[in-house]
Amino acid sequence: MTTFTPPPSGTDPQFIVAVKSGVVGALQNTFHAENYPDPILQSMSVGMEYPSEIEQYPGVWVGFSFRDMQSIGIGNPIFLDEGPPPRRYQLWNFGGTVTLTIVALTSKERDAISDKIIQMYAFHELNPRTESFRSYLDNYPYIYMNINNDVLRTEGESTTVGAPWQQDVIVYENTLVFDVAGQFASQLPTGELIKLDEIRGLPYLGEEESTKVSDGNGVWYDYSYVLEGYNPNRHPLGPMTHVDDKWHLGKDVDPYYPG
Repeated sequence: MTTFTPPPSGTDPQFIVAVKSGVVGALQNTFHAENYPDPILQSMSVGMEYPSEIEQYPGVWVGFSFRDMQSIGIGNPIFLDEGPPPRRYQLWNFGGTVTLTIVALTSKERDAISDKIIQMYAFHELNPRTESFRSYLDNYPYIYMNINNDVLRTEGESTTVGAPWQQDVIVYENTLVFDVAGQFASQLPTGELIKLDEIRGLPYLGEEESTKVSDGNGVWYDYSYVLEGYNPNRHPLGPMTHVDDKWHLGKDVDPYYPG
């Protein structure tokens, strides 16, 4: 059985890897559970690489292709509570497609796994054994993913003579496809992701009238985000100023500092 191993501490996943990892983890969390009743799915491999060893069959190969990305806001800097100096992050919306390629050594196993994944996708909210698929994605820390529950497509079944380990072995495949949209925050220019639940909004002392907001305690300029818990005594070189009992991004700070 292939299991998903999270990246080591300090090596947060990047965008495409993080989406694939989230789907891999959701599938494993569903079908590899001790109480799942089907031993074939309970022991099948699930991973981001095409299965190349006979021990990995049957299995599911998870793929992801993003369709578009769009930054959120105009010149909206985000500062991580590390440093000095803090690092800059940018929020992004994205859309794309996830592919689940089922591979097996018999058509019966391929069809059985396809049926179970279809049932999970269509009825996960009604079945306590499969509702963990969606709940896992809902709580995934690096990427907010909203899957399209209304449409599940297929790229069709195929039969290929020649497995990676032996040329006369027949491999049976079926690829299921669904759309996903979501949000993530990445450091520029490295692409390293930040956990979304650690981002907090913070007013900015600016001069653009279009960004002026009022919260009952005066007029502020909401340009940026920083992590909650910023401490100027711990980060004396950080780009913050204390005005009227609030912390603000300083006027002279370069919002495009690459970190």
